[in-house]
Amino acid sequence: MIRIAAVATILTLALAGAGAARADLAKVRAETRPVQRARMAMDNANDQLGRASKSYKEGGLAAARAALDEVLGSVELAKQSLDQTGRNPRDFGEYKNLELKTRALLKKLEALVESMLFQEREELKPLIDTLHKIHDDTLMAIMEGRKKGKK
Repeated sequence: MIRIAAVATILTLALAGAGAARADLAKVRAETRPVQRARMAMDNANDQLGRASKSYKEGGLAAARAALDEVLGSVELAKQSLDQTGRNPRDFGEYKNLELKTRALLKKLEALVESMLFQEREELKPLIDTLHKIHDDTLMAIMEGRKKGKK
């Protein structure tokens, strides 16, 4: 009986956290200024990774999954928002900010993965690969800048 109550409590907390996460990302998407939206999205990604870590410790990977999906959605939104500005990544410091914050997120995520069961680690490989790609693409955009002839 106690186990059923504990499982019900964990599920309730996970669902409440997922609802709050969706509300946070909806608030970020509602921001009309792309640079501010990108900053808010990265802050949300960092918060969600903290929630995912806490949820994993309390209820396993299933409990953390919604927050981890939110991390990816937030980072993708931040990159899209900066791309919408049309500014040259080489001359626009917000891209460097995105690169640094994405690298920090990857380090935290890899620490979380190290604490997981071996079988669960493979489930997060696509998430990690996508975040690495966004990081690498951002870094390359900063290093290369805009191609000549494009405005």
